[in-house]
Amino acid sequence: MKQTFLMILMLVSVMLTLTGCSGEPDQEWAEAAYKAQKPKIDAVFGGLETEFKRFAPVDYAALPDEDAKRELAQAQMAQRRTDFDKAAMKLLEGDPKIIGWEISYVFPEEGKPEIPFSFDELSQHVPSWKPGLVRAQRRALKKDDRLLGWGLFMIPGKETKTNVGLKALNYYKGLEVQQDIVHEGATLHVSLFIVPEPEG
Repeated sequence: MKQTFLMILMLVSVMLTLTGCSGEPDQEWAEAAYKAQKPKIDAVFGGLETEFKRFAPVDYAALPDEDAKRELAQAQMAQRRTDFDKAAMKLLEGDPKIIGWEISYVFPEEGKPEIPFSFDELSQHVPSWKPGLVRAQRRALKKDDRLLGWGLFMIPGKETKTNVGLKALNYYKGLEVQQDIVHEGATLHVSLFIVPEPEG
């Protein structure tokens, strides 16, 4: 009986090791992680703000009534939307610590509920997370007018880990940083998901 109990304890210990989880992150961890990653976060949001101003989306109700002018305005905005999609991807790709994002835009003055608009490429990069993620929008915790959340995330290409012949899901401590970027009548909703130690 005692040996069986010890075997169960050893198995649980091995499984915790295999998951790549060194304990669940908490608010204290999230605040420290945000402080350490702030220069990167500032740069990304600054770049997104610049590109969103170039995009300058306009609600369809505000487009010209005349058919020819309306068609031209729609075509121009579609091109700006494509340009924003590509420019934003360049800002976000390539950094192993930024593992995903949720990005959409709305026209909040046009009534409720808001209708979110997505992007062809940019909106396809939402990461996987373990149940229990503390979503940023559900917290009152703010830093620099940004909402913070935290949890355990999977990194694309590193979803599993093998040790002592066993394979298990592999999670990393991560941070969610949410900020709205406003330009005239449009608002860009951005949530960045950051893993400070992707090689841990």
